[in-house]
Amino acid sequence: MLSKDKTRGYSSKRLKAIELLAHGGLTHEEVANEVGISSRTLSNWKNKPDFINAIIDRSRALIKAELPQIYSSLKKRCVKGSAQHMKILFDHLDKLEEMQSMVSANSITVIWKNQDDASED
Repeated sequence: MLSKDKTRGYSSKRLKAIELLAHGGLTHEEVANEVGISSRTLSNWKNKPDFINAIIDRSRALIKAELPQIYSSLKKRCVKGSAQHMKILFDHLDKLEEMQSMVSANSITVIWKNQDDASED
């Protein structure tokens, strides 16, 4: 679910709208009807950055929970010879490697900085 800090003060209707929008599959009107609000109210909410950020955060959490199934499906398509799925997989792996090397470089910089600070004492 959404973190308490980011949704503090949100009504139950707003939380329900965030959940429905994060899951996808419903039109704007369907979400408004399901939540029990007007289409205009939902539009107003969608114009607020904190509301949009809450939807994005919830969408990311849902996707993260499904990553093992997503990777499994992607792998099966690659094994069957789908060039499109292979490209997606390799692009993703390249991004992961890039992120890992950035994290490693930052860790080394922090370690060196800490050692320099300690030697000055």
